[in-house]
Amino acid sequence: MKRNIALVLSGIIPLFILWYFLGSALIHPDQYVYAFGGDAAIMYYNIIWHSWYGKSLLLENMNYPIHESIFMTACQASLSNFFALIHTVWENNPITNHIVGSVHSIHYLMIAGCSILYYKILRHFNVAIFTSILFAILITFLSPQMLRFQAGHFGTSYPIVFAGYIYLFLRMDIDGKNQTWTAIFLFLFSLWFGFNSIYLVLIGGGFTILAAVALFIANQKYRNQSIKIILPILLAILCIYFTISFTSPEMDRVQWQWGYFANNVNLTGLFHPAESLPGKYLGSTPLPIEKYCYLGITNIIFLLIIPVLIIRSKLKNWSFHSIVNVPVLLSLSIASFLFLIYASSLPFKPQWISEILGERLSILTMFKASGRFAWPFYSVLSILSVICIDRLAKDVRFNSYRLCYLFIIIPSLIWIIETHHYLKNTVKFKVYENFYEKDRLTTLNDDLKDWGVTKESYQALYSIPIMESWNDKTRIEAPWATEFYSTRISMASGIPMINARLSRIGVKESKRAIQFGSSKYIPKEILGLINEKAILLVYGKTEQVLSTGEQELIHVAREIHSTKEYSLYEISPSQIDSLTQSAHAQANSFCKSSNGGNILYQQGFNEYSNERVSLFDPGSLVINEEKTQYGFKIDSMEVMDQNLDLSLYLHIDSEKHNLPMIQCKTFMGQSLVEEQMVDGAGSKDSYIDWDRISFTLEKSEIDSIQLSFLHVNQNFYIDQVLLQGSQDSTCHKLTNGSYLFNNYQITEK
Repeated sequence: MKRNIALVLSGIIPLFILWYFLGSALIHPDQYVYAFGGDAAIMYYNIIWHSWYGKSLLLENMNYPIHESIFMTACQASLSNFFALIHTVWENNPITNHIVGSVHSIHYLMIAGCSILYYKILRHFNVAIFTSILFAILITFLSPQMLRFQAGHFGTSYPIVFAGYIYLFLRMDIDGKNQTWTAIFLFLFSLWFGFNSIYLVLIGGGFTILAAVALFIANQKYRNQSIKIILPILLAILCIYFTISFTSPEMDRVQWQWGYFANNVNLTGLFHPAESLPGKYLGSTPLPIEKYCYLGITNIIFLLIIPVLIIRSKLKNWSFHSIVNVPVLLSLSIASFLFLIYASSLPFKPQWISEILGERLSILTMFKASGRFAWPFYSVLSILSVICIDRLAKDVRFNSYRLCYLFIIIPSLIWIIETHHYLKNTVKFKVYENFYEKDRLTTLNDDLKDWGVTKESYQALYSIPIMESWNDKTRIEAPWATEFYSTRISMASGIPMINARLSRIGVKESKRAIQFGSSKYIPKEILGLINEKAILLVYGKTEQVLSTGEQELIHVAREIHSTKEYSLYEISPSQIDSLTQSAHAQANSFCKSSNGGNILYQQGFNEYSNERVSLFDPGSLVINEEKTQYGFKIDSMEVMDQNLDLSLYLHIDSEKHNLPMIQCKTFMGQSLVEEQMVDGAGSKDSYIDWDRISFTLEKSEIDSIQLSFLHVNQNFYIDQVLLQGSQDSTCHKLTNGSYLFNNYQITEK
């Protein structure tokens, strides 16, 4: 009875702690969200849309018409598919009518469940009941996964995963009792959380497999137990791998993705990040969330003294020596330490090793944060620390009960203070009004129907300003208004988006979406993939200046409805195609009747012939070193009555992450006149394989221009550099018979 009460307390107290920090948001989980912008907003959008409209293993709310595998996104695929199944069978049910509340409630219950599992783990090692309850709660709330709430990374904010793997590892009794059922549950546990976020099965499952291998090597009597741990997890990983392989749409994903080597854990992230108490007083520099895996003061102290305790336990008959001889604990410690080394990227510091890994094992770089592999180390070290505290308290209890209590009170007070600081100042649990509530979206959908906007009337919607980001070759962040109203309208109506905020989609797919809003002179490849049904344009009103292509779309579209925050327009694929055809006809007419216009500078690099990488003419200029410069002289000009346009083309491939930053400097003699920086991944004019990069130079007297290329991590190629007056039209003929009109290719039909 006493044990059952302790078990209940270890699960109930965390809910009271959540209530302390969340207040009514815990009691009414559907009334609040953690954010309605950035990562969190897209996570809410994904799971709500798929739960209501999803019919397959594709996430169909973005990247229309190709879409994306639901397992390649942070959509919590297990939850989303479960909710979608419920919604299909019973449409008007309380779970999917309150998706946000359901997701939050599951997370809160999982936090309570995590505390229960840590309690069971500590009791497995005969830690005192009160000590087990107290520290099970503290281990849970100081865990690095709690920080994921702040970022809206809900799929990875499950500390129960690591508690669950350790608990199931310990449940594999040596005498064979319940091993089969434990193995089955281990498989199902890995399958659920692996489909929900593949990170979790690779980190938690991989750590457990490594611990089982260590156990297998340690002692022959553990071999059967180890195999029954390894096989279920491996089987689950294989099931997940083949499911993703067979359901993922074919794409030219970036082969060597960014983040794997950059998002590693370091000593600051482990011992004194800026968000921690030590970091606060040491003045540490804030770190990206992926580098954060703070261990806690108590754990750090025991990390330093455990070797001393081990040596002392050999010399004296301390009860502490018993934990040294527990093979399962030793194997868990070894595995977590090896994962910590891996998470630090120390094995990849030699460049030749990282090159081999990036080129030959590029699939690993799909998992963009190696620092997360340090999470099991926090769990195992915390368990070890609490066992040490308990053993030391028991060792001195026979001599002094007061000293015994101090061994419990002092570490727990430190841990409590740190946890309170962490939850209040780092995790924060900051909540906002829920604008994704079913009733609000239903009201919005009723308004949309009144304006004639239905899923049956429109095949997709397109956000303006262009919203396309998180791909390693694309960095175009839309204003908040565009994201907020586009996603809400999509959720309310079920109309999917052509735009995407997905981090692993193919380069061509993201460029096609951008190209939809490119200049009218650029033909739109996506028109060959979609039908003739109308497209809804959602313009989030902002102070941001629209690109020429965005303005052209709105100009030819029909306005449906307008508010102070956003406007809705209707446009058909045939209108867009006609816009391009008309623009090409006018440009052709100009090119045939003029002498080319006032071209101030033009260079096509035909002499640098590279058949593999070429634009409209053979040849391109390779940029292969950091701070590579390309400059040119022009006739000294007096102050012009108009600005200048400088444009060039940058080649886009899917081999390796990144596109360069391009710095443009103008000079008069030796004097710097103007300096600008443009992100190569931010262009809104795309020919898919080549992006048109442009600068607007203020009218001034200059005689030379210098371009510098920064963040060069591979061979980049540029072509067709052109300088002209902003109000002038220019044209020159290419070797293939077509023209470049204002540096846009014009084909003669």
